[in-house]
Amino acid sequence: MKYLRYNISDHPRFNRRKFYFRVAVILAASLAFIFLGVNRWSRTRQLLVGNLNRLEEIQNRIRQLDQSAARYREEIDEKKRQWQREVDFVNHLIRGTTRPLVEKMTLLEKILPDQGVVKELKYTQEEKGLGLTLKVSAPELTQLLDFYRELKSLPGITYFIRDEEILERENTATVILRFIDE
Repeated sequence: MKYLRYNISDHPRFNRRKFYFRVAVILAASLAFIFLGVNRWSRTRQLLVGNLNRLEEIQNRIRQLDQSAARYREEIDEKKRQWQREVDFVNHLIRGTTRPLVEKMTLLEKILPDQGVVKELKYTQEEKGLGLTLKVSAPELTQLLDFYRELKSLPGITYFIRDEEILERENTATVILRFIDE
């Protein structure tokens, strides 16, 4: 048999079971969203920290590469300056603002000892002329001394002897000459 229930109160009867079920569902959904949010935030933070570490490594590598590039640029600039000095020197010789190098070499060839040998020849451009370093070898010491006397008599040339090596069969001297432009 079926019972009829009548609520004769002013307000409908409160169903606690439905209420607690709805609260439990809302609470479970809220906890799930909070858990998912914290989990997502944690993973995002880990990724962010990893990305920041990687970014810092990349920035350090970029700084190292910039420093290397700056060093290479300095080396290249120094090579360019050195090359430009050499080019300027050669152009200076070609333009003829100093006595031609060939003329100076011919002059030295004339005063070298008969059996003398030039073992080394270096030239440098100086402010007032041309610098020349000769390593001359002669079989006898008198030939080397005659070479010095001849050098002394030439106008526009100053020289000094850096070192001499006197042996039984060979006498060698390193002479530094300066041709002064007039």
